[in-house]
Amino acid sequence: MGEERSCLIYKLIQPLQLRESYTSGCATQNVCNGNTSLNFLNWPHSSDSVSCRTVSETPDLTPERAEETEDIRRCGKSRECGRVGRIQSSRKTILINTTCCDHSGCHTPMPTLPSINNDENGVICPACFVPNADRCASYDNLKCTGKEKRCVRYMRTEKRVRDTLHGCTTDEICEAGSSVVHLPGRYYKSVINNISCTNAAPWRNTAPPLFMVTVTTLSVFKVEF
Repeated sequence: MGEERSCLIYKLIQPLQLRESYTSGCATQNVCNGNTSLNFLNWPHSSDSVSCRTVSETPDLTPERAEETEDIRRCGKSRECGRVGRIQSSRKTILINTTCCDHSGCHTPMPTLPSINNDENGVICPACFVPNADRCASYDNLKCTGKEKRCVRYMRTEKRVRDTLHGCTTDEICEAGSSVVHLPGRYYKSVINNISCTNAAPWRNTAPPLFMVTVTTLSVFKVEF
């Protein structure tokens, strides 16, 4: 608007927190020349549109527990709001919580990761996780737990790298469905989250009995010359 004839990418470095965040948008030339301070409160607004603060923070890595946390703020669909649950495979677990607000430039509440219920619920799903591949070569039988009574096929594609996961999940994750996320950063990138679900099958104990009887028949042929 007005004299804003330049595109701006603003990088914020927080050394003590080992994080970087980015903001982009329109700017006037004096901002680009460094002759004025930045004001991020004047978000575009009209009666028929909502503008959101978009941030994608570098994941926090916890080497001793091999955990990764990702914080994304973006525009989303209403069906994604209140999406809380877990996607679990035999090798990887993803915890998800999504909070929303519905007016321009608003601050969404900080989500907290859902609690984990590891009590078996009587259903089973095929499970696997393969990085940098679009299909699994083999599957394990995973006993689902808690409210996870759906089998899920989850594929995440980012920068042409695709990770594939099969396992158990909740109704909330399935109902939210797939999404395409455009993330800000040094280079704009898109993340495609493809989710498809089926009903889980009842778990049946098919373990072999403790004692097995094996019968072997030996045939002897007599050959005369």
